[in-house]
Amino acid sequence: MENFTKRIELHTPPKGLGVLKEFGPGIVWAGLAIGGGELVLIPRVGTIYGMMFLWMPLLAIVLKYFMLNEIGRWSVATGTTIYDGLAMLPGPRKWLS
Repeated sequence: MENFTKRIELHTPPKGLGVLKEFGPGIVWAGLAIGGGELVLIPRVGTIYGMMFLWMPLLAIVLKYFMLNEIGRWSVATGTTIYDGLAMLPGPRKWLS
């Protein structure tokens, strides 16, 4: 009878600055999720005010992640575009879109 179990080799976890290698691709992906406005304005704000507004790009990344997920769900569930969905909001005609 053959042995069908596969041996899995576990590597030791990185220590020190080696941890940054694990976050590298995620940071690049998150940076690509930021739009052009944040890409231009956040470095300028950083040069003027320092680290005081570091929370702004992080908040933008988080909000855009959830916003893009919900836009995708809206489009799949209704078969319409987000532009059509924004036009259906109450208020003046097409005020948000």
